Amino acid sequence: MTTTLPQTRAVLFVDISDSSRFFRELGDREASRQVKTLLARLGDEVRAESGVILDRIGDELLCTFRQVDQALRAAVLQQRTMLSLRLTTELAFPTAVRAGVHVGDVIESDGMLFGDCLNTAKRVVDSAKPEQILVSAQAKAAADATAFSFRLVDTTLLKGRLTRTQLYELMWNQKDATELQASARPGSEAGALRLQLCTANRELIVREGHVVTLGRVDTCQVVVPSPFVSKLHARIQGRKGRFLLQDVSTNGTFVVGNAAEGEQYVRRDQLLLREHGLIGLGKRPMPNAAHTLRFRYVH
Repeated sequence: MTTTLPQTRAVLFVDISDSSRFFRELGDREASRQVKTLLARLGDEVRAESGVILDRIGDELLCTFRQVDQALRAAVLQQRTMLSLRLTTELAFPTAVRAGVHVGDVIESDGMLFGDCLNTAKRVVDSAKPEQILVSAQAKAAADATAFSFRLVDTTLLKGRLTRTQLYELMWNQKDATELQASARPGSEAGALRLQLCTANRELIVREGHVVTLGRVDTCQVVVPSPFVSKLHARIQGRKGRFLLQDVSTNGTFVVGNAAEGEQYVRRDQLLLREHGLIGLGKRPMPNAAHTLRFRYVH
């Protein structure tokens, strides 16, 4: 096995948005041809900037460049190519791509690249919208500030990260940019909210980016000793100042919020927790019952 020392690389992930529509409406054979054609065109723009295509993952391309500016120029070329294709009859359906760029150290081993830089780039593209190029703070700092225009669009916790990350949009198409209102600026007060979670004998504070597990077994962070509760019953995750309950149980979860919402039931699905209320694991919540938890948002 041959392994090199860490090298700094710019990583570009590009993803075809809603490619599943091709397969739904065209069938596997024609849809595969369409996706292959699109990825080939996107790959041309990578090579035009001296980039290397490391992998094709379904409808995504993973690419590396020696310089951040090359990755950014390639991403802009790809967006312009897609815009041009939408104005012709070459595509079965109008579609778009989204891109994410990050820079960091990678290690080459037997012709393959490894490193957390690749994982971060994937998280960045997962946060992007169609026709959007998102760039990490590290990639923005390494770019030529006179050649590109950026705007801060979010300060968030990427999946699997413990600290908040600033994400910037590369403004490749100024006329379609949406102006940010002051109340929607990244890093607003919403991110400071926490969730207070109370059982019959315990109080727990859930912070943004944290995941709390609820269930019957001791490996869960909140143990609820009830025969109606699954071993791993549900998870609660904080994200962007809001808290999401994900049920993975046999009997489902009941949530009673304010009067306007009433009772909601979720099973093998997700539900946004709002303001305050009661959670019933496995059956309807009852005050002071073992299977019942109280929750409320706190600053």
